[in-house]
Order: sequence, then structure tokens, then C-alpha cells
Amino acid sequence: MSAFSGNFSNKLDAKGRVSIPADFRSVLAPPGSKARIVLRPSPLHPCLEGCTEAHFQALTDRLDTMDPFSAEYDDLATELHGQTIKLELDDDGRTVLPLSLIAEYGFSGTVKFIGLGRTFQIWEQAAGDQRLADLNAARRARALTRSSGAA
Repeated sequence: MSAFSGNFSNKLDAKGRVSIPADFRSVLAPPGSKARIVLRPSPLHPCLEGCTEAHFQALTDRLDTMDPFSAEYDDLATELHGQTIKLELDDDGRTVLPLSLIAEYGFSGTVKFIGLGRTFQIWEQAAGDQRLADLNAARRARALTRSSGAA
């Protein structure tokens, strides 16, 4: 499986249509087949998380190994299945995000796509840019700590 890599900014129109980055579309479906995307709220950040149907099925398979009568299973199953939407991409690689999600995440004008390997995130543009800036600052701080500790 190819990975979702890189970060991209794409316009979101008034109807909620957004073009999925071409690099991501190639991961979502082999050439010549209809691309589908599975979206759900990120469990850690104020953004949406997307993946392939195959990856979503793998998550479901892992969930199915848990005790179905446990509170942990119930919470995870509700989070995984109760808040997930499956969308198709049109021939131009666009999909329509539900207006309720656009409002919930503050999407307007432009959204930021960030690849995470098996998954990707869709952020409000400024929040996604800030997420990347924070990660870069943390990486630089770690590098400085390592180099100052080695002296």
C-alpha cells in the first residue's frame, strides 16, 4: 500500500466540495476504479481523519478481537462506527464534505491536508499550518537539547 504523504492546501467551495490532493487520490483507489474515502473525527486533534476502505476494515477487524460486552469495546465501536462517513470522489477527484462537519471544524475557504502514512488529516487551514509549525519547533528543540547535552 502506498502512503499518504505530504501536506497540501485546497479550496473548499460554498457547497462543501473539495478536491482531494492527487497524491492522496492515488492511494485511495487504483487507476481506473472509483475512489472512496472514509472520514471520521480525529481521536486526538480538532480535525477530520481520512483513510482507505481497506484501512478502515483493518481497524474494524482489530475491534472485533475485543470483548463485545466491555465498556472499552462499546466506546471504541461507537467512536469508530458511529461518527464515520464514507464518501465517493467524483471524476475530478472532488468530494462533498457535509455542511455539519464544515461548521464543526471551522472549515472555510481553504483546508489543509496532512499525510500520516496510513491515514491523513483535514484541518482548518490556519490550525493545520500551526500544527506543522508546532511540530517543527518541537523537532528543533529536541535537536538543540541533544546537541547541547553531547558537549
